[in-house]
Amino acid sequence: MKIIILNALPSSGKTTFATLKRKKTKVITFDGITYNKTDFENKILEELKKLTTSKMNTVIFDGLFLTKGIITFVIENINKILGEDTEISIIHWKEDREKCLHNSKNRNMFENKPVDNSIKTLPFDKLTKSSFKKYENVSFTSKKVVVYDIPEYKKIELAKVNNKLIKLANDLKLYPSDKGIIKSETWSLGGESWGYDSDEKYPVYAESPIETFTEFDEILEHINYNFSITEYNKIKSYCIEDDSEDAFDYYSNTKYGFYVCDLHKMKVILKDVMYDKEINKTIEKISIEDI
Repeated sequence: MKIIILNALPSSGKTTFATLKRKKTKVITFDGITYNKTDFENKILEELKKLTTSKMNTVIFDGLFLTKGIITFVIENINKILGEDTEISIIHWKEDREKCLHNSKNRNMFENKPVDNSIKTLPFDKLTKSSFKKYENVSFTSKKVVVYDIPEYKKIELAKVNNKLIKLANDLKLYPSDKGIIKSETWSLGGESWGYDSDEKYPVYAESPIETFTEFDEILEHINYNFSITEYNKIKSYCIEDDSEDAFDYYSNTKYGFYVCDLHKMKVILKDVMYDKEINKTIEKISIEDI
């Protein structure tokens, strides 16, 4: 087995690296617990024990492995739990806090989150190949931080999605609910009707569901972004659901079906799709060895 330990400040590109490798490797993410040393070490031990029965050839450890001390802890326990014949590769991104802050700003602006200021203060040891030379099964590779940039006009489009989606729906007279839900036209799911002077009942036949959620498509058209068919289907499946309601009056009892689109969910998936698309354009220009 080979274990790759990613050694980099936040927003250096380590998670992008792990994502690009994901098809051929298992990626274990330690983000979110790394500010607590005890929890971090316990999680490392827990994952290493799981790997004793894993059939994966390559595993990536993605987290804040920032110091020689924590990486040494990982190496020592890999050798203890998995054996010293385990190949260990440390991939180190050279310290460039300015570029990391730039990447963090781009990544977080569409979620109204502040820049990750921990980038300015987190400890980050200056490691080299000689830092782990006593371990025969450890290799060390150094890489540069890559800036993932987005054209200004694309930032404006992304910001529009994040901040003004419900306003856009109102402007288009789609009348979203207080919870940010818009509905499609309805179709009959069947029921029964009767005359005003007779107890005889007649069936109301079901109709085929409508093929197009026009209101949903109208929002996407006004965002003015060139979505692929795959991206369109991803957005649609994430934020649209089937729904139904009963309709009663003096002469009928009928159920109607319709589609609902949650604009809050739509905002999330649009941000992901649009941001990822712009980042991928940058990634396509960069060889995986450079990341």
